[in-house]
Amino acid sequence: MKAKDDYANIRDSLIDLKEELKNLSEISVNGANYKIEYFIGGDWKFLATVCGIGPANHNYVCTWCNCLKLERWDTSKTWIIERNVANMKENSKTRKFNCQRLPLFDFIEMHHVVIDTLFVFENF
Repeated sequence: MKAKDDYANIRDSLIDLKEELKNLSEISVNGANYKIEYFIGGDWKFLATVCGIGPANHNYVCTWCNCLKLERWDTSKTWIIERNVANMKENSKTRKFNCQRLPLFDFIEMHHVVIDTLFVFENF
């Protein structure tokens, strides 16, 4: 894709792939049926974009939880995976917790989003 890597361009570029994956939930190999479980990985900017999360300088930048940027260093706190597709859709209506848009892959839950470890240690 030779275009700016923003939400609209990624959405438009991946629309066919998204629809095909969304409709493929099971495959059959040699007579055995297997359910498909999807994960998505990449760098922080790509994943934030496809998950509908806004810019990294916002107070809520984590893909999985609603921890405040200034509190993420605090190891005495326990952060749980609380973002999910349903609340991301709801929060995108008011842009709460930096949810700027609808997740592009709304059939992949947030706990199946895998950020490259380089970016986890660099940005968090």
